[in-house]
Parts: sequence; C-alpha cells; structure tokens
Amino acid sequence: MIVHGGALGDLILSLRVVEALRRSGARQVSLLARSTSAQLCIACGAVDALRDLESWGFHRLFGSGDELPSEARDWLGAHDIAINMLGDPEGLIARNLHAAGVACTLSIDPRPKEGLLGHVSDQWLTELAAYGISGQVGPPRLVVSASVRAEAHQNLQAFCNGVAARPIVLHPGSGGRDKCWKIECFVELSEILRRRGFLPIIVLGPVEMERLPAHEIRSLRGAARTIENPALDLLAGLIAEAGLFVGNDSGVSHLAAAVGARALALFGPTNPARWKPLGENVTIAQGNLPPGMPTVSEVLALLDAIDSIQAGAMIQSVNQSEPVPHP
Repeated sequence: MIVHGGALGDLILSLRVVEALRRSGARQVSLLARSTSAQLCIACGAVDALRDLESWGFHRLFGSGDELPSEARDWLGAHDIAINMLGDPEGLIARNLHAAGVACTLSIDPRPKEGLLGHVSDQWLTELAAYGISGQVGPPRLVVSASVRAEAHQNLQAFCNGVAARPIVLHPGSGGRDKCWKIECFVELSEILRRRGFLPIIVLGPVEMERLPAHEIRSLRGAARTIENPALDLLAGLIAEAGLFVGNDSGVSHLAAAVGARALALFGPTNPARWKPLGENVTIAQGNLPPGMPTVSEVLALLDAIDSIQAGAMIQSVNQSEPVPHP
C-alpha cells in the first residue's frame, strides 16, 4: 500500500514507486490517497485498489490516542507493507499503521532534499532501494481504456465539425500563479495555431474556473474551443487522442506525459531538472536566465520541431504498414 497526500502531478510521478514494487514481486498494490485525482489510477489500471484518505476515519492516522474505525483497520491490516509518502519525521503515522495491523512501514520523504541535482522521483526510488526494493523503472505510464479513448475521439471529431484540423490540447492552469504562462500568450498561441490548421482545445479545470478572472476566461473561450471541468479519465483520453499538448508546470502536463502525448511543458521559476514531467515525448520550454517563462515565438519554434518529429513517425508507420496513430 502507498499512502500519498500529494496532488495529481506528484501522484503520477509516484507511479514509478508502484512499478518498482511490482518488479520486486508485489502481488497487489493499493493506494490510500485523495480520491479526486487517485481515481485516475484505478481507471487506468495503475493500482489494484483505492481508498480515500479523507474518508473512513483515516485522518486519525495523523493523531495520537484516537483509534481508527474497524473498517479502516481491517483494510489497512490486509497489507503487508505500507510505503508512507506523507512525510513522517516523528514516526507517528508509522506507529498508527502498525497498530492497525500493517506489519512494516517504509517512509519516503516526498520533498526534494537540499542540493538535489536530479529528479525528485529518482530520490524516492533511491530511498526505496535503501530498503531493498529496487529496479530499473522508466517514466510513469497510464493506459487509457479503449472505451474512454473512443469517447474522447468522438468528442474531438465533434469539435472539428467536419473541418480537417489537427487537435492540440492547451492547459493554462497550475497550482501556483507564478508557474503560469500569461493568458494572453495562450490566446495568441491559439490564434496562430488555428491559422496553421490546428484545432486548439483549451482545458479549464476547477482551479482555473475558480481563480481566473472572468475576462480571462472569456478571452480563452473566444480564442479556442474549451472543455471545462472534464473528468480526469476523459481528459487523459482527449490528450492521448490529440497527441499534442502544451501546458504549464502542472499535474495535467504530467498526465499528458504519462499517456504518451507529445507534450511541451512550460517552466518559469521552477527547476525542471527536479520537477519536469517524465517521458520520451516531453519537451521543456523555459526562458533565458534568470529562469522565466518562454516567449510565444520560442514555444512555436519548439512546437514546429515536435510536429516534425510526429509527422516523421506517422510516415514511418505508414511505410511499415502499421495503423496510423490518431493525429
């Protein structure tokens, strides 16, 4: 069992820990996490079972003296090992898990250590290896079900409305405002892409709908088709079917990387060496020193390069008589 309290991006990165556990012989891997984003891991088959960290009285894991409800104890006690990724310097959570019947708890600090030069998920794997659980694992992977991909494909076809335009998903949000490209940049990029024969589709999740001023939402709606508050599994399908994605340093960019889309992740003050989405199809865009957001021209140049790679892959696929992936 993995106990995880992070948001979507960190949760997707933790799938590397899941893979390490499976390669070390784990028969079943469960997740105790925030249900909103963790449901995606169930929908894509990444984990075998899920419980919501905010239900069943699991909040009592963080306190002392309060016994967990019996149903929570029964579920926890069915696991041999807990990987605690909540941070537990005093060992309180580990003691409560042990009292609930979990034989062994291994604690991994989710925060990057001071002076970390590599990726934070590599740090997690190194800590896991110190407990004897090791393995060469690649980037996180999420497999979108055929039914969800079919639904996403139908949605994209409806957006195209008979026009031969290539969809590209744009996500202007992030957990922090300083990590967001300016809305006017997304608007300008959308307009240029549309002139180049693309169909820009802007995703607005709950955070964007709540935090963005009304005039910025109106400008985004005017610049491109918008999808507002989609379910995460459908969003994963839309990105996978579109095959091209541009977004900020956010959980949705990690999602795009995990489903295999060609993703351009926009970084400003955050260090991409530690926090970038992982995958062979990921490109990082960051402005010059001091670290800042890239310009629209820089993003377009990188998109041109990404699109050339994708077009070459499609031609090679045709020459090999393989099914051509959806654009």
